[in-house]
Amino acid sequence: MTSKTQRLLLGCCLSVAGGVSGSANAGTASSDLAVVAGLKQALTLTCDTALFFGVVAVDVQSFDGGSVVVGPDGSVATDSGALVANGSAPGQCTVSGTHVFDGNRSVILDFAADSVTLEGAAVDGLSTPLYGGAALTVNDLEGEAELTETVVETTIVGTDDGGKKFTIQIGGRLDIPGDINAKSMGGYSGTIEVQVMDTANYNDPDT
Repeated sequence: MTSKTQRLLLGCCLSVAGGVSGSANAGTASSDLAVVAGLKQALTLTCDTALFFGVVAVDVQSFDGGSVVVGPDGSVATDSGALVANGSAPGQCTVSGTHVFDGNRSVILDFAADSVTLEGAAVDGLSTPLYGGAALTVNDLEGEAELTETVVETTIVGTDDGGKKFTIQIGGRLDIPGDINAKSMGGYSGTIEVQVMDTANYNDPDT
C-alpha cells in the first residue's frame, strides 16, 4: 500500500512540474509606442471698439421708418431722407493666436444671434430715453466674407510669442421703427457675442 501511495504522489508531482515548464517556454514580444504632444498659442478674441451707428438726427414729422447701415469698411448709408447719421464707425475685434497665415486656411467669423435689440441707456453724452425708448434692432451683422476681405487688407503684426494677430471690423444695419416720437430720443445700447473659429489644425512649425 505504501508503494501505491508513492506512485500516486509521484505522478501528481510530475504533472505540476510539467505545467510550470510549459509556462516558462511561452513566447514574448515588445514594441515601442510613440508618445506625441503639440503646443500652440491659444486663439483669443478681444472686442474693444463698439459698433457705433452714430448720433442719428430724426425728423419725426416726416419719418415713417428707416435704417442706418454701417459697413465694415466704414461706409455709412441711410434709406430715409429723414435720417442723418453723424460719427458712425464699425466695431473692431482683435484675433490673436491664429495660424491662418501659415497656409491655405481660414478664420470663420460668426455671431451668437442673427440680431440684437438695443435698450435705452446713457451713452455718448445722451441720456436714457423716457419710458424705455423705442424698439431699435440691429440686423445683417457682417459675416465670413467680410472677414476674409478684411484679413486680406490688414497688415499682419507679429507678437512676442511668435503668433499672429489681426483686427476685423464689423458692420451692421440699425432699423428704426416709424412710430418713434420725442420721448424716443436718447441713447441706446446692447451687446452681441462674436465668435471666431480657426480652421487650422496642428502642424509642425518647422515643416
